Amino acid sequence: MKAIKDKRQLCCCTGRGIAAGNSRQTGCFFQRIMKGLLVGVGFYALAQAAQAKEQLIAKIDIKTWSERSFIVSPDRRSVAYVSPNMRQKKLFVYWNLKAGKLYDAIKEDYLVISKDGRHLAYPAQQGNAWFMVVDGEEQQACADILSPPFFSPDSSRIAYIARQDGKELVVSGNRPGPGFDRITSLPHFDPDSRQMSYTGSNGDDHFIVSNSQILGPYGKAPEVTPSADGSRVAYTYTQDNKKGILLAGTLIHEYPADSEVSFLSISPDGQKAALVHDSQLVGLEGTAVKKRIPLAGKMDYGITFGLDGGSLLYSVCSGREYCLMEDDRVIICCDRIINRGVFSPDRRRIAYAVRKGGREYVLCGGKTQSAYDEIKAESLAFGPGGRVLAYIARKGEQWLVVSNGQESPPYQNVDGIVFGPKDEDLAYMALAGGDLHLMVNGTSKNMKCDNYLKGTPVFTPDGRQVVCGLEKKGKWYVATVNKKGKPFDEILIYDEPDVALPSYTTLIFDSPNRFHFLGKRGNRVYLVDTDL
Repeated sequence: MKAIKDKRQLCCCTGRGIAAGNSRQTGCFFQRIMKGLLVGVGFYALAQAAQAKEQLIAKIDIKTWSERSFIVSPDRRSVAYVSPNMRQKKLFVYWNLKAGKLYDAIKEDYLVISKDGRHLAYPAQQGNAWFMVVDGEEQQACADILSPPFFSPDSSRIAYIARQDGKELVVSGNRPGPGFDRITSLPHFDPDSRQMSYTGSNGDDHFIVSNSQILGPYGKAPEVTPSADGSRVAYTYTQDNKKGILLAGTLIHEYPADSEVSFLSISPDGQKAALVHDSQLVGLEGTAVKKRIPLAGKMDYGITFGLDGGSLLYSVCSGREYCLMEDDRVIICCDRIINRGVFSPDRRRIAYAVRKGGREYVLCGGKTQSAYDEIKAESLAFGPGGRVLAYIARKGEQWLVVSNGQESPPYQNVDGIVFGPKDEDLAYMALAGGDLHLMVNGTSKNMKCDNYLKGTPVFTPDGRQVVCGLEKKGKWYVATVNKKGKPFDEILIYDEPDVALPSYTTLIFDSPNRFHFLGKRGNRVYLVDTDL
């Protein structure tokens, strides 16, 4: 009864932080990511007693449910999964204490809940027909459904790839698009949710479909390039001995077909583009070429739009030397550039981690900070005001937190670094003397536990309190100070990177003193609303 599977769009997973007793020099934290499994966590609030209201939203039959189909909504208020009706030998989707219609088959990896948590869509089969089921309503029948549903950014529209009459097509708004021998890229909605584009092919002819307009045919399959945040895509095609770049349905530039064009990058606002053309860095604004810069080496990493949105940041390799560049100016030359750069929220500052002479440095504002044996490049973070830069570094066998150049005491391990609503508020988890400590603004809260959950600690929106997921003897708790709340076996989280809801976010604040999460106890899933 199981249908074919593809890579899922959503999954349920976790990342746990430092386990007590893990003091390896490398600072490698215990991190478990298991697709489709429920994962445990709780919360420990450092404040007055927390009062939690639990609402049952699911009862799971462990013996029959499809754990690989289990999904958690981005707003952390609902769950959905596939379950069988053993008597009728059918499948149905269970969503918030409600069983959906019985079907012969359901593509378990294709269940998707919209970003706002209000809509559920999945492909189901009845007899010889497949339907996309949206909020319990069947869309038009087709021979097969070949992709999960893709919701537009505002959750108002969906698109998916289907097969009908021997052709593949994209269905949007319950209306089929043009048929192709093959749909060659996934449908993509622009940020305004109004425009959608994708590519398809008929034999040796290739096409771009943008806002229902069919562009082509092209002799080669267009290359699809997403922006850094995934919100926009550009298409590079070849036609009539020319190579063109299409952005938001508009041709922005053309080159001879035999030109070498690579490292295409799109600005966050979608108004600019940059690329490498025949060993030159080219900056585009609309259809105009704003700059041409000869490269002094081979491009490394890619191109990033600078602090003012006009300059171009990139790195080149020449021999064994790597140089970080801003347009035609050398920022620094070193043995290795470790990351592509981290911007402050106001985009006025950018920080890099680099290696030079066997030591690692953080470069910010054109100046290098103190040298360390190792820097966790992924830990680089600016405060919300952009004035404070913090990161985790290693000296010998010990780890420390560096905040605007000031070092914390040394620890066996450090993780979970997070800012509050003010630059001055900083929290992280530290392993010292075999015990885990929650450090808040340089002060240890001396909490004794066996583990903590990645994604916490978290400051409340007003910055007055800190919430952290802590585990003790296999149970996770929502508690305050030294008073534990009710234990949970697991907390369910949504693991899809998102601007508004970052990956691994484990709780959502509805007000400065109230947050919610999904917790599992036994075979029951609860929506837990907590007042601090």
